[in-house]
Amino acid sequence: MIKHIGPGLLFAAAAIGVSHLVQSTRAGALYGLFFIPIILITNLLKWPFFEAGPRYAQVTGKSLIYAYTKDNRWGWPVVVSITILSMFIVQATVTMVTAGLFQFLIPLPEWVIIAGLLIVSSLLLTSGAYKLLDKVIRYVVLILAISTVVAVLIGLKLPFPAFDIKAFTWTNAVDIAFLVALLGWMPAPLDISIWHSTWTLSAKTSSRKNSYNPWDFRVGYWGTTGFAVLFLLLGALFLFHGKGDIPGSAVAFSTHLMNVYQSALGSAYWLVVIAACACMFSTTLTVLDAYPRVCVYLKANQNKESKEDTLPMRYYRPLVYITAAMAFVITTWFSGQMIALVQLATTIAFLSAPVIAWLNIRAMQQLPEKNQPSHFSKWMSYCGLVFLILFSAYYIYWVWLM
Repeated sequence: MIKHIGPGLLFAAAAIGVSHLVQSTRAGALYGLFFIPIILITNLLKWPFFEAGPRYAQVTGKSLIYAYTKDNRWGWPVVVSITILSMFIVQATVTMVTAGLFQFLIPLPEWVIIAGLLIVSSLLLTSGAYKLLDKVIRYVVLILAISTVVAVLIGLKLPFPAFDIKAFTWTNAVDIAFLVALLGWMPAPLDISIWHSTWTLSAKTSSRKNSYNPWDFRVGYWGTTGFAVLFLLLGALFLFHGKGDIPGSAVAFSTHLMNVYQSALGSAYWLVVIAACACMFSTTLTVLDAYPRVCVYLKANQNKESKEDTLPMRYYRPLVYITAAMAFVITTWFSGQMIALVQLATTIAFLSAPVIAWLNIRAMQQLPEKNQPSHFSKWMSYCGLVFLILFSAYYIYWVWLM
């Protein structure tokens, strides 16, 4: 079965990274089980927006970027702005977290590991790219799944911590900032719906137009939801201490996390090490593929007449190198401040989410009636849009205005 799942696992590989390993684990460590229902509700409300990517691509044979350009004159420049604002910061964030984990195993300076990761990822992508990425990712996710489930099962046998349900305060700026940062990348930044539409086209799953097979996406999406809960449980079971200090640097956070797992799980903690490294390297590789690919589609859709049938892929390789180089510069600037960089990237994602959500709703309205989402999904998408707008306003009020 796993060999028949492609873009859905690319989605999972991009999603299961910082949002899960760092943010979900921190949520469990700082607030116990408080965030489990919030994560589940958020993922349910975001479902229609993420599902828009593969649905639109399979039905029309075009990307969501084409839908944005076709629908209105401001869709293209808005997506360009969000992409430019996000791509280097997001790439830097996932690479720094990945380097912190690898540094736990390889005692080299952080900048050396970051440079190595970006060089290796760039070479992998520019020397054959999608097919290799597609084949590798599915097994990485499988290893991660087995390792994480085993680690949680072992953890559930330990004495259960006494959680303080008052740990989170709805009027505390620090708590609200963490909430928004967690939800911003839960299960992933919403612009991954755009990436997913391009992956679907690259995998040629859209060759049967006017049809949509939701199986591939459902596996990836709800799998990431389950992983979020699992990593939260790991943080709650092994790291919970209610408002305690969580190290801010990548290597300190990784060492702190792995040392606690080692003391709790004994030799089994290597399952977590393997899962974490595999998870974050796949995320680094996937994100470095996604942003240049999206830029290529943006170039193809620069005018209202789409040229997606003859994509200017000559831009892909230099964009990979530019993204890697800029990510390295940003990681140098934020050296030792992983948590601060994560907060920045996830907050940008959350505040831009309502715009992408609205564009995806409009894209679904362009489809023939028989290919549009169900009435329940349409209703859920409007509920999700209201949710994103209200939470963005709530964050701005309490964190920026109060």
